[in-house]
Amino acid sequence: MDNRTLFKPFENLYVPSGWSIDKNHVFDINKQDFLSLKNENERFWAEDFFISSSIFYAKQETTYFTAVVDIGCKLENDDMDAFNLKYDVNFWLYTNRKRKNMLILSLEEYCTKGEKALKIASDMMKNFSHGTLDVEGYNLEDVYP
Repeated sequence: MDNRTLFKPFENLYVPSGWSIDKNHVFDINKQDFLSLKNENERFWAEDFFISSSIFYAKQETTYFTAVVDIGCKLENDDMDAFNLKYDVNFWLYTNRKRKNMLILSLEEYCTKGEKALKIASDMMKNFSHGTLDVEGYNLEDVYP
């Protein structure tokens, strides 16, 4: 079976300038084709590559802050007939200090569609880059001095 029929990439991802995408394996997964994989090696490869702990990773480093966005995907239960995917979208913001980076903000959202997960990740990156993210005690205008 051609694995390109199992997974179709999403078309809409907004990435503000300054962000680097280290990993983007968010795909629309064809349930019928995925369940039809009988070969254990093929199923393992497909799960490892497209349904793993981290399928998307983006990062932006500025003079004062480092922002990270991550999407994880997993099967909600072990019953393959149900085949419900859960996407965890995380945003972490660290201060850049000489000796130790400190986590100052952590956001987490959940959804069941890959396209929705990418929209949430895009919004998180956009809110940080455009200074609309509110972090108590920190002036994010320092992101772009």
